[in-house]
Amino acid sequence: MKGFIARSLALDVVILVVFAASLAADSAPPTFPSTTAAATSTSPETVMPPLAWQWQFGQQLMYGVYLIGSQQAWAVGVDGLIVHSSDGGVSWIRQESGVSNALRGVFFVDASQGWVVGDKGLILHTADGGVSWDVQTSNTTVTLHALWFNDALHGWVGLTDGVLKTTNGGQTWQKVGSVPSDVKSIQFFDSNNGVLVCNSGSPGGGRLMTTANGGATWTVATCFFTIYNGQPWPCNDNFTALHFPSRSFGGAVGAWVGPASFTSTDGGATWKELALPKDIAKVAAISLRTPTEGYVVDANGMLYITKDGGKSWSSHSLGLSSPNIMGFSSGPFINETPQAAVRFQDANHGVVILGLSGKSNLIALRTADGGKTWKEETIPAEPGTPYLSRDGKFLTVNQWGKGLTILKYE
Repeated sequence: MKGFIARSLALDVVILVVFAASLAADSAPPTFPSTTAAATSTSPETVMPPLAWQWQFGQQLMYGVYLIGSQQAWAVGVDGLIVHSSDGGVSWIRQESGVSNALRGVFFVDASQGWVVGDKGLILHTADGGVSWDVQTSNTTVTLHALWFNDALHGWVGLTDGVLKTTNGGQTWQKVGSVPSDVKSIQFFDSNNGVLVCNSGSPGGGRLMTTANGGATWTVATCFFTIYNGQPWPCNDNFTALHFPSRSFGGAVGAWVGPASFTSTDGGATWKELALPKDIAKVAAISLRTPTEGYVVDANGMLYITKDGGKSWSSHSLGLSSPNIMGFSSGPFINETPQAAVRFQDANHGVVILGLSGKSNLIALRTADGGKTWKEETIPAEPGTPYLSRDGKFLTVNQWGKGLTILKYE
């Protein structure tokens, strides 16, 4: 039998990007470990055997994770911490970075070549999978969060007002382009065409931007959404993450004037607000399985499914009585982090993770019939903001001030 193994790597920020980078092929639906089970339907359920849970690295805060294939993974965090797993997260070993800076982002092009960025303009490079790390000259002292490499030579690192670019693996870095605020996420499709999101941490300080000349110039993308009074509003929320599985389909998320979710089919040049059901309550979680098939969980515990890109929606009850999903706030200009996540591996098999007021643990609701019936399980993790990887094999629980628990399905 398979089960989840917990890793305490204590990630605190930028978790969404981490798992957007892990786009494994669809697989059989995962089963979360259960300490108690309360069925919301009468269909039979396979009982899982006891599972082992292992904590590693205490409560040290980690800020970035990157996966190569299904086995190789690196995580970075405070005080120059770098840890590496060669068995898909079953075990982790510390790698000596030689620095004490907080490390914010990590990227590998293969199992050997990788880069790490962090505070005070730090850029580290390894050519041996992290056995040794060398400092590269960035000529900046700002905090670095986001990076992207197309290959072992061509890469970009986001600044607070532009982008650093290298064409020789980081031996030299050159500042190119201009952006209005901190780059939080960046991706390139080739040597010329790329997209980024930036934010300043204040209302209206975010942008979705694209380049067609390798980052030399950046253009604000075409994007509007409807807010409160029904009027179009420019997409200038504080975007935090983006990801394109392919150039023809990608998504970006952020929040300030409420949660914001957008999709693009042209490499980020234009964006469309995710079309939501008209009678939906506040959004708790969103997941897109394909460009046309999407799932939304609202604050009332309803699941909405679209199979035509939002033109029509079907509603499905999760079988909960007046659920109070934690993480919502009142007022329009509030950063909300609802304790909810949803992911479907195919049209039938899906899982919803919720942190509910009055419960000491997160719960998992699983369906094998497209949301008609659900099984409830208790997850051995305290409430926090959950994220599910695209393939459903990784669940993370981010607890503010405490760090992150990582659970892996094996």
